[in-house]
Amino acid sequence: MNFFGSIKSYYTNSFNFSGRATRLEYFYSWLFFVLLYFLLNALRFVMVNGESLVSSNNILFIIAVFIISFPFVSLIARRLQDINLSGWWSLLIIAIIVPTTLLYPLIGSILLLCGVILKSSVTNK
Repeated sequence: MNFFGSIKSYYTNSFNFSGRATRLEYFYSWLFFVLLYFLLNALRFVMVNGESLVSSNNILFIIAVFIISFPFVSLIARRLQDINLSGWWSLLIIAIIVPTTLLYPLIGSILLLCGVILKSSVTNK
C-alpha cells in the first residue's frame, strides 16, 4: 500500500472499527495526520490585515480538527486488532495520547509511533 492508498483507506474506513490496519497504513496515516495538523496550526499564525487567518475558537478550525482527527480513532482500533489486542484498548490509548499530545507533543508522538513498531499477528481474534 502506498501513501495515497493509505490516506484513501484512512478516510473510507473512518467509521469502520473492525478489521485490521497494517503497520504501513498506520504509519502513512499518522504521517498525514501530523502534517495536516501542523499545517492547520501554522495557519493560526498567518496574519491577514492584522488578524489571524484561523483562530482556535473559530468553528471552521474546530470542524477541520474533527475531520482530521476522528478517523484516527478507528485506525487505532484497527491497528490494535491487527496486533491481537481488543479495539477497546483504543479508549485507554486515546485517554493517554490526547492529554500528552496537547501538553507534551513529543511524548504523544512517541506513543503514537509505538503502534508502528509492533508486528502484525498471524492469528485472527
